[in-house]
Formats: sequence, structure tokens, C-alpha cells
Amino acid sequence: MGNDKKIIQTGSNIWKFPVIIDFDRASMYIIEMKNLSDFDEIILDMTETERIHSSFIGFLIDLKNKSDSSGKKLVLKLSPYLENLLNKLDLYSHFFN
Repeated sequence: MGNDKKIIQTGSNIWKFPVIIDFDRASMYIIEMKNLSDFDEIILDMTETERIHSSFIGFLIDLKNKSDSSGKKLVLKLSPYLENLLNKLDLYSHFFN
């Protein structure tokens, strides 16, 4: 997955993310995620993600807010790195109430 620029779709509403999410990828995901608007539950598998660009945090916050306002369920499966980062940024509770 290292140099792959695409999200790997492992199921109709399950998306697996790469080890590194840079600025270009984070921007691309905004467009890619529009394809998931038909699902009641969206699962983002980031269990292998070890590094992200800060813009990806904004993307996650926006996706969470949009899913909440539309009555959809957003499930995040986090790597230890991302769990630690969200806790440091005091954002963990925004995603896991």
C-alpha cells in the first residue's frame, strides 16, 4: 500500500486506508467519500495508518459532522498512532461518544 494513491475498498461501505496519508491523498478522499453517501453506516479502517497530514484530521471531523447530521453511522477503526493522536488533540471523544 505504501505508494498507492487510492483507498482500498474492501466492502461496499468499508474503506481501508494506507500507511501514510499525505496532503494529496487527504484532498482526494473528499471526492472519494461522496461515493459512500448511499450507505447508512460507513466504516473507515485506518488500523495500518502510521502517519497523516493535518488536513486529514479536518476531513475526519467534517465527515463525522456530516454523518451525524444525516443520521448515518461513522465507524473509525484506528491504529495505535491515530488513537494516540486524537487523544492528544482532544478529539477522541468527538468520534467515540
